[in-house]
Amino acid sequence: MYFLIRVLVPGRRLAAVSGALFYMLNPFTMMVRWHEMNLWLFYYALVPLLLALFALSVSSGSKRYMAAFLAAAVMISPGHVNLGSVVMLALVLGGYLVTYLVQNRRARDKAKKALLCSLVMAVLWLGISAWWILPSLASLRHEAGILKEPGSTTDILTWTSSESAWHRVLRLRGYWAFKAVNAGTDEPVIPYAREYANTFMDLLSWIIPALGIAGLCKVKRYRGLIWPAVLWVASVFFMKGVRPPLGGFTKALFSVLPGMSIFRNPFDKFGMLALLGLAPLVGVGLESLHGL
Repeated sequence: MYFLIRVLVPGRRLAAVSGALFYMLNPFTMMVRWHEMNLWLFYYALVPLLLALFALSVSSGSKRYMAAFLAAAVMISPGHVNLGSVVMLALVLGGYLVTYLVQNRRARDKAKKALLCSLVMAVLWLGISAWWILPSLASLRHEAGILKEPGSTTDILTWTSSESAWHRVLRLRGYWAFKAVNAGTDEPVIPYAREYANTFMDLLSWIIPALGIAGLCKVKRYRGLIWPAVLWVASVFFMKGVRPPLGGFTKALFSVLPGMSIFRNPFDKFGMLALLGLAPLVGVGLESLHGL
């Protein structure tokens, strides 16, 4: 994340350090990534590196950065738990590319170079990743079967959204297991969750969206923050699942669109995307407050 912020906002070292620390140590990682300690941890850790190298590749066309991107793609392979991780990565990189093209819509040479580099990297990535992508295609049948089962996806979505009210999601505290206990016992699913379930921590957690908004205020000055800002806002909307506002719209999407079952735990999946956008904003927000 430090490297990514240095790429998006050159020269802002304090923002990079603080944003990287926030990306590593925040309520989401505490409740989800550090608690579960599964292969998603590799994915969460390496996606910022992939985005940074992708950004450098499309802007410079350097073969060195393209090679580094492909090397990082190999490193992240163990973190691709299912094809949902591929979809998420495509959203992150594709969204950045679209943002870059819009920003450089009048510079046709830059746009053509960016598109060509993206196409080359996509083809090469598919080639070096075929060894695990092809076997994973079988999971599509499984996901399709889940979608056909009446109410299965939406039932799980409703359950995992139980604690995801918008004000909790903004503070990264909307995970369904935060207050849950193990069946038949009074033991919490997350042993240390109760230590953070108090008024003081609730009030303190509002610093997170406040710093994010402070970073949003700097988007006009730092154009590299445009895509992180869009990513954060969009991800927060889907993180809340079926909770209002517009919870019915989200539920309808999950009922109609094929493959949405891979996101049936929205706080978990979209939370990783939200942090990818929020961390640079928090870093810049902290630096701007430091300069007051």
